[in-house]
Amino acid sequence: MPFPAPRSRKTVFRLGAVLSLLLAGGAAHAQGSAVCETRERCIDAILDAGHAGDEMRQLALMAELQARYSPVQPTRQPTPPLPKRPEETLALAAPGDRLVELVRFTGSNDAPMPEQVRALALAYLYAQRPDDAERALAAGLVVQPGHAPYWLDLAQVRLQRGRQDQAVDALVTAQTWAYDTQAMREAFRQAAQGSAAAGTRAVYAQALQRVDARLAERARRDAAVPPPPPSGKQAEDAPVPKFDPTSCWIRPDYPRASLRYLETGKVTWAFLVGADGRLQDVRKLQSSGFADLDAAAILPFASCRAKPAMVDGKPVPGWMPVQYVWTLD
Repeated sequence: MPFPAPRSRKTVFRLGAVLSLLLAGGAAHAQGSAVCETRERCIDAILDAGHAGDEMRQLALMAELQARYSPVQPTRQPTPPLPKRPEETLALAAPGDRLVELVRFTGSNDAPMPEQVRALALAYLYAQRPDDAERALAAGLVVQPGHAPYWLDLAQVRLQRGRQDQAVDALVTAQTWAYDTQAMREAFRQAAQGSAAAGTRAVYAQALQRVDARLAERARRDAAVPPPPPSGKQAEDAPVPKFDPTSCWIRPDYPRASLRYLETGKVTWAFLVGADGRLQDVRKLQSSGFADLDAAAILPFASCRAKPAMVDGKPVPGWMPVQYVWTLD
């Protein structure tokens, strides 16, 4: 069965044979969880999973957030026109309100670019309107939940609300799914030692401690199950897990910003499948070169169940590489 056409008529993305098989199996709908009854609760649940150090739970909730609440994209190359110009009297508004409305004007289309969403959220923060800032970020997260800068901005929102614990969770989430995790960790270290207010420095210091604890835990796991080969190519006789093609209910979407910027590339992820068939870990083996493409490629598999590798008739943990190729025609 061919892979279903993408939502943009002029855009085609080709994936590896594994993904085509998965979606040909065709489980149609997500089995929604109670924690995602609203997008706000789902975002909080993602932060809670990050607090618990459960990255795979985070990934599954991100997939559910996108499946439940992401708006349907237009079936054309996304070049929406701007609305009519704002009223001249807007120039008389207070500076904060004026900035909010101007950003809203430039970003008011059916699926704003991430930069527009972030600018609007930051404008709301500038205007001391954290509730509006969080709503703007939530609208962005349902489209691209793996976009790390959204979580960085959400940390600022929660910090302005006095929720330092949730700000730390948001920072750790941003580092977990960042394009360059080492660079993000270094940014946290510098922020913890910077010139910001003591409370802000403390938040970054706590996030740095959590990141380092998670890295230490990963090293312990690697001692029990060696990491996947950097190339993603297993030995021919190595037992390899398989995804259950009937269990997947999410299809990938080309990120809107990637369409605008004509980004293409190949990304390879590897999932650690436990002996019980549960996804236990994930590693990026090869980047596409673009953060949004890398993040968008991982979500479909978070909705799948897996069959463990077998050795002498017994299930054993093992790594399974999967590859996406994003191309524009």
